Amino acid sequence: MFLWKVKEMKQNLRYWERPAGELFPEILNELTTYFRNRELKYFWSPQHNLMDILRPEELEKYSRKLQDVNQVFQSFHVKRGLTYDDCAKYFEY
Repeated sequence: MFLWKVKEMKQNLRYWERPAGELFPEILNELTTYFRNRELKYFWSPQHNLMDILRPEELEKYSRKLQDVNQVFQSFHVKRGLTYDDCAKYFEY
C-alpha cells in the first residue's frame, strides 16, 4: 500500500514532509477503503489482489475493525485528546 502511495505522490515529494500526525490518519483511511473494497493490488504484480488470501468473514472482520479505528482517529481533530485506551481497545484479540 505504501509503495502505491509513493508512486502516486512522486510528483509531490513534500507530501512526505508532513507531520506523522497528519499522514497516519490519511493512510489509515486509505487502508480502511482497501479493506472495504476488498482489493489491494500487489505492487510488483498488479494483477494479483493481496486480499484474495483472506476468507470473506476475515475481510469483513478486518474491515469493521479498521472502520472503528479509523473513526477514532478521524475524531481526534474534533476531540483533541486521543488516549492510549481510546486506541488500545481496538487492537485486543
